[in-house]
Amino acid sequence: MLESMWYTFPASMGDDQAWITFDNGYAEVASATSKPYALRIRADIKYPTDAGMPTSEEFEHLSDLDERLEATLEKNNSTYVGRVTVAGKRFFYFFTDLEESTANAILTTISNETSYNLEAKYELDTERSYYWDQLYPTSSDWQVIKDLSVLDQLDEHGDVRDSQRTVNHWAYFKNKAGAQAYSERITQFGFIISSIEMDDDRFVVRFEHTGTMLLADITSFTIRANFEAEQLGGDYDGWETPVVSKTEI
Repeated sequence: MLESMWYTFPASMGDDQAWITFDNGYAEVASATSKPYALRIRADIKYPTDAGMPTSEEFEHLSDLDERLEATLEKNNSTYVGRVTVAGKRFFYFFTDLEESTANAILTTISNETSYNLEAKYELDTERSYYWDQLYPTSSDWQVIKDLSVLDQLDEHGDVRDSQRTVNHWAYFKNKAGAQAYSERITQFGFIISSIEMDDDRFVVRFEHTGTMLLADITSFTIRANFEAEQLGGDYDGWETPVVSKTEI
């Protein structure tokens, strides 16, 4: 049985900023599912912002469309696996065993009910390429997802995102040579090494930088820290920082 685990993250698509929402739970069953066809449904956002995203007023209507598509198609033996919002468009992704004509008839009905003109792309996709190539996160995307989770926790405690503060990081390596090589690399990107020490059977590099909690700022550091650790066979294990409240500014 599919256990849904939904995540949302930003991604660059050419010159455009996209937001991708996907069901990570589908990754566990993708190779075993019997639904061979990919169904990608396109809806044009009626009143997009300059960034190509829906306004708050239209967001509710798109959410209703999302729910109608999911409820109706899943009743017809289809699985909803994700969506992409980019450049004034939203794409919904399903895997199905419906005939194309049946799928199109369902979408015509939903289109009439919601006033969104829906266009579908339907094709055989036994390798689940639509899921793995268009929705599933890269290593850098996964780091952004983790960062968003930490930022949400900070927000819950009243953090002021644009306030400068020290951010502490750590990464693990199997040997001291890897830890030292990593330390030398990351100092080139604005990090300061705090220590290199043994932790159980691995070496841990503790390091820091000074910056804000604005998403683009923090990810510019964490994606680099993660990438360099992977290149050297290590494991970047995250970061922490104190909450900065309005009373502290």
